[in-house]
Amino acid sequence: MTYQPVTVTATLSNTVQTTPGYVKLSDDKVFIPFDYRKEEDIKVSPETTSYRFVNATTVEILQEWETNSLPQTVTFTRETPIDLQATFYPGSAIRAADLNDNFRNIRLKLEELDYAS
Repeated sequence: MTYQPVTVTATLSNTVQTTPGYVKLSDDKVFIPFDYRKEEDIKVSPETTSYRFVNATTVEILQEWETNSLPQTVTFTRETPIDLQATFYPGSAIRAADLNDNFRNIRLKLEELDYAS
């Protein structure tokens, strides 16, 4: 099984001046190449970076930085919480959707752990 990386980094080299002393990215769209469950699972560094989801695979960085405090990169990372949605009891019916959701959560977390090591 091939694991996909769960981090994408935008290098802040191409900037344009917006107002005196402030810059923003000239190409402010970042492609998110990995699966995630919810937008809340995507974390950004530096944490003060303002962004919004354009669609399921693209994030737009809205942030403007003071020219002298421009970070070198902005990193988007997936952090999947393991909150198994269903509890299974002896003798009860097991729904395929519950199993699929639980296994998807576990797969996403395993990808993160594998990529981190």
